[in-house]
Amino acid sequence: MLTLPVYLRGNTYYFHTRIFGKQVKKSLHTNDKQTAIIKALALVRACQMAIDSSGFNKYKINLNEGILESDGPEDHANMMVALQTLLTKVQNEGIAHKEKSKPTPEPAPVVEQQGLKILQVLDQMFLLNDKQKPATVLAYKTAITEFSKFLGNPNINSVLESDIARFQVHLRTNGNSTRTVDNKVSVVRALFNFAIRLHYCFIPNPAANKNIVNKKEHEKNGYAIFELPEMKLIFNSDFMKTAMVKDPDYYWCLVLAVITGCRISEITSLTKDQFQYDHLDNMFLKIRDSKTVAGKREIPIPREIFENRFGANCTIKGKLFKYEDRLGKGSGNAVSQKFKRHMKVVGVDRPKLVFHSIRKFVNDTFFNLDVPLEPRCYFMGHEIDNVNVEKYRNTVTVATLKEKVSVAQITIARELSIPLFSS
Repeated sequence: MLTLPVYLRGNTYYFHTRIFGKQVKKSLHTNDKQTAIIKALALVRACQMAIDSSGFNKYKINLNEGILESDGPEDHANMMVALQTLLTKVQNEGIAHKEKSKPTPEPAPVVEQQGLKILQVLDQMFLLNDKQKPATVLAYKTAITEFSKFLGNPNINSVLESDIARFQVHLRTNGNSTRTVDNKVSVVRALFNFAIRLHYCFIPNPAANKNIVNKKEHEKNGYAIFELPEMKLIFNSDFMKTAMVKDPDYYWCLVLAVITGCRISEITSLTKDQFQYDHLDNMFLKIRDSKTVAGKREIPIPREIFENRFGANCTIKGKLFKYEDRLGKGSGNAVSQKFKRHMKVVGVDRPKLVFHSIRKFVNDTFFNLDVPLEPRCYFMGHEIDNVNVEKYRNTVTVATLKEKVSVAQITIARELSIPLFSS
């Protein structure tokens, strides 16, 4: 293999050789090795073309300095042939070098599937869980639609934690309370949890731990608890006595609330067949549908208050009370609104008192009458965070629960002048 006489001196390559005993040293004016080789080949070719079989040509070609010299027509013709050959060689070598040095294009990146849009995930959630209550569906649609519209219906995998923060600011500046903001963000959080479980979403939940109000503050700012004098004002009022005759549905909803501690939605959706008796002839109320698993329970109720009270009131559909389910507000909204008017009439206006405050009053009264925690939780439908209770025992019986709570129930009825009848 022929090694070209190309050497690097400092930052410049040189062509350095001997031709017929004469030393030839020429700068190639480049610090790039490939370019230096091309120029050296051109010089070698020029030297070869300068020789013929009869001796030496007299023409002179120096492309670096732009010098072309010949001696006579024949010498000029030889010089033109050599020049054309040289230029063709340089051109071909340059093209080859350019193609060789051209970077290989990287393969086009594979565009990954970006997944579903926010509203598409919501559709999938409703499709796979068609047992949700209409009020829950409406709440989810309202919150998620607002969230999606604010972000421009983004891909589920493109939502950032900063987007959640911006949405919270947006809600607050548009008149939502901090409680409402937290409720809407909790819906967003639930949607992402669903998407992550079903592998629609491959990022951490951006709405996790984003509540404005922590659990302790939430409890502090929650509904108040009725005090006994306030409850007496409500139950001993002319408003209540009139309701007993003219609006028995409203009257018995309040009585059931204060004796059973049930939520308003649990009461207004009652049917006649939910009033049952156990094998010991103890009367109880069977709650089949509630907001929590623990809320599905059997509540002992005093026969002297409720027996034979509701048979005539049941409708053809079997519902105990007249209140219809209103989309987004449930069946208890009418009772809650009338209860507000009831409080106003009797002068009970302490902040944060609502119908749900009756449920808190019942639990508080049970505590003060020494009803133990476990039966109190079963009665109210609260979770008991204890392995021994949750994993190693069956559901408490109606008879056992009645033994623990019946005295407290009758005490409340007497304090509030609720009529007792002999069974």
